[in-house]
Amino acid sequence: MKNIKLGIKLIGGFCLTALIALGIGLLAINGMNNLTRGMESIGSVSLPTVEHLLRMKGNVSELTTGLRTLLSTNLSPQERKEIAANIATIRANYRKSLDIYATLPHTAEEQAIWKECQDILAGLTGTNNRVLELNERLIAADIMNPDDLMQKLQQYRGDHYKLMTEVGRLLSTGEAFEGGTDHQGCNFGKWSSAFSTNNAELNTLMEAVRVPHQAFHQTIHSIKESFAAGRRDEAQEQYMTLLPIAEQVFAHFRTIRGQAESSQKIFQEMGQLLMVESKAGQDKLDKLLVDIVELGVSQSADSLSEARASASRDTTMAMGGIVTAVIIALALGHLLTRSITSPVY
Repeated sequence: MKNIKLGIKLIGGFCLTALIALGIGLLAINGMNNLTRGMESIGSVSLPTVEHLLRMKGNVSELTTGLRTLLSTNLSPQERKEIAANIATIRANYRKSLDIYATLPHTAEEQAIWKECQDILAGLTGTNNRVLELNERLIAADIMNPDDLMQKLQQYRGDHYKLMTEVGRLLSTGEAFEGGTDHQGCNFGKWSSAFSTNNAELNTLMEAVRVPHQAFHQTIHSIKESFAAGRRDEAQEQYMTLLPIAEQVFAHFRTIRGQAESSQKIFQEMGQLLMVESKAGQDKLDKLLVDIVELGVSQSADSLSEARASASRDTTMAMGGIVTAVIIALALGHLLTRSITSPVY
């Protein structure tokens, strides 16, 4: 060291110190880059993957709820149309999330699970389309509660059979009975007068039953009048004309009941599709989507852990470099000071 010129000693010391500072700076930059890459991976891949998977899962849940709502017999035709329109919106939102999710990078494990999801979705889509078709048929049939209509028709048929029995007793035993003469006063007459439907075929059937139904009650009125006036033979003849009229009324009731049975079968098919055939697929799909979400969350946690570990390593190395730089700087300072001051003494 004594033979080295002072200027070279100073320059060498500063250069060594600068190299150490440069090394520390590079370590810091590398740490920041690693942390940035980790955060970018989380922000541009992991989080969007989880976000759109959760959206799709929510859409599937909404879709299932909306479709099962169609099984209700308390919905009006307008409400059924609104639910179908909402289902179309849910499907569109699902498609948006699906398209974005498809552009994101996926691990082999994610791709395998997603392939299974797509297979299940293909089957569920066909089932759901069939349910929506059946819903359109219900709207066209305009029989929103077929069970209630069938129950009413059963009651109306019983009412008219009871009248036939009472007329028979009147003619055979003379036992009088009240009512039965007003076609608008019986339960069917009251109900049919307020009945309205957009079903053209059902409207035709309802119009067709009005004529024999009115004739049925008018004939009973005539029978009661003839019997009260003592014209029993005439009343008996009128009863014989009542029989085919009654059969016409009952035949129309059966035909209207057939319309209700058709709507009832639609509800049964919808229930079979939604609550039996597709339920296992829906449950499986829900579980698989949860599995992919958990993978995405796990990958986010791994990326964050790696970024933190890298930042910790670089911080440790930088601290070590700083300590080393301080020690070297102090040593150089001491050596240079002795080199400069020794000649003086």
